[in-house]
Amino acid sequence: MSKKETIRIPKETFLEIMTYIPTKELDKILQEVKRLRKKRKIEKTRLIEPSDLDPLIGMVHLGGDAVKDTEEFYE
Repeated sequence: MSKKETIRIPKETFLEIMTYIPTKELDKILQEVKRLRKKRKIEKTRLIEPSDLDPLIGMVHLGGDAVKDTEEFYE
């Protein structure tokens, strides 16, 4: 697998390069960009059912008497 590299170019240079791409190819590129953006959004958001969290019940005890804990801390 080839190594990917990222380069930065000024926006003006990018737009100048884009003017040389034929319209049909430019349309294909824009469709691919839209597809990749959609995929990235899907990958960032992972939805789960609330019941998927049930196995976590009881793993950590949270709660107690906050007032009592605070009073003990400051005494």
